Amino acid sequence: MNADQQKKVEQAFKEFITAAEKLHKENPPPPPPPMDPKIKGALDKLEQERDAKIKMALTVEQYKKYIEVEKKMHPPHHGDKPHEQHQL
Repeated sequence: MNADQQKKVEQAFKEFITAAEKLHKENPPPPPPPMDPKIKGALDKLEQERDAKIKMALTVEQYKKYIEVEKKMHPPHHGDKPHEQHQL
């Protein structure tokens, strides 16, 4: 490939990337499908077990802070209920 051809090919790729990025921004992917209820139930149980162990290791104040941080890091997804298993 000569210098002129290389320049044209690079320009074609730049234009393609710019247009593709614009399309992706204007057309975000759809939300994921809901999780299988069996898997969701198993994950909820694991979270409850984890939180029970953490609650036993922390003071009440530390656990409150943990819950606040956990909610910020893992907000409920569309269709999910907020974490109700957390009891202080």
